[in-house]
Amino acid sequence: MKQQQKKKLYQWQAIDEAGHTQQGIDPAINKDELEQNLFAQKLIPIKIKRYRPSLYQRYRSRINQNFITQWTRQLATLLDAKIPLSEGIAISAKAAPFYLQRQFILSIHQSIKQGFSLSASLQHSSYFNPTYIAMIKAGETSGQLISTLTTLADYRERRASLQKRIKNALIYPTLISIFSLTITIAMLLFIVPQFNQFYAALNTPLPALTEFMLTIANLLKTISLTEIIIFLIALFSLRWLYKKHQKNAQAALEPALLKLPIIGPLKKKSILNTFCHTLSILFQSDHHLPTTIEIAIQATNSSKLMKQTTSICFDLKQGTSLYQSLKKQSFFPDMALQMIHAGEHSNQLHTILKQLSTLYENELKQTTDTLIKLLEPLTIIFIGGLVGFIVIALYLPVFQLGSIL
Repeated sequence: MKQQQKKKLYQWQAIDEAGHTQQGIDPAINKDELEQNLFAQKLIPIKIKRYRPSLYQRYRSRINQNFITQWTRQLATLLDAKIPLSEGIAISAKAAPFYLQRQFILSIHQSIKQGFSLSASLQHSSYFNPTYIAMIKAGETSGQLISTLTTLADYRERRASLQKRIKNALIYPTLISIFSLTITIAMLLFIVPQFNQFYAALNTPLPALTEFMLTIANLLKTISLTEIIIFLIALFSLRWLYKKHQKNAQAALEPALLKLPIIGPLKKKSILNTFCHTLSILFQSDHHLPTTIEIAIQATNSSKLMKQTTSICFDLKQGTSLYQSLKKQSFFPDMALQMIHAGEHSNQLHTILKQLSTLYENELKQTTDTLIKLLEPLTIIFIGGLVGFIVIALYLPVFQLGSIL
């Protein structure tokens, strides 16, 4: 069986029928095939050369969640301008600045041209999670695809903004911590041994704090370069294993994280926010309620909540109200349950869930902002305390010299 030849990337320039210069990057087995493709498009090639993207270009052209959010926003804008779906996706492909991104969008466009819906077209890509696809399907079913895309883009942008703010806030404390740790290690390696020689000459018992500091310094001096390399390899191996088994690791750690004083409430609010937001969007369609609940729980990535999915869905299929089904579980707070109960009675559950999502999102943002403001001074206090501890440990015997002499 003849093996299919691998296509290569070629950068080309050509002249169209109007005499204008066009350019682009396309895959082809060789230059001859690309020339035939260009002639078929009524383009006269004037320059063709191999395109070998640099590592930086590959990094810039990667398909990440930020690109998915931008594309979602762009598609919502195009559809809002009364442009048909297929044409809107084609326009967004042309607007993509990098080849890999353009090909990614064109693969969706090709599926649309074959008669598939947008939600069905997205299922062929690994970059869209089941929740995203379910929301798009809900928008298609309810005839509110534009508002669904806009809501999705808004939500993803808010989440990305929160994550970016947290990362930016951690930069300064991280740099301070690295610098301070470097200074601390330098003190233990080069300054503390000088005091060790001085105190050894006195031949007197040292305070326990000073003995502890001298022991730490001696241990650091015994660490070889080979041991450091082994430690770094082990560290990267653990990181690789965590990323490979991330879902299992998160499922194992979640019960402990939820019990922590500050991290626990934050994580729970984040889960509830995602659950209520996803549910509010899916309620706009005629999704079967147990299916809707299952999708909303999956969107949270909470192992604790996922374990309760079967029980909740079973109760709903038996005709139990959403309020009663959720009340049996220990995860949902009373305030949320009461609001859901009121929403079911007033037939305004979609509105109530949206309000709950906004409430938890605002609480999450306020708590995060408070923690960020406290982080910098707490880092400085910790580092100052660490350096102070070393200084006190070193000079404590000096304070006792009077009694020794």
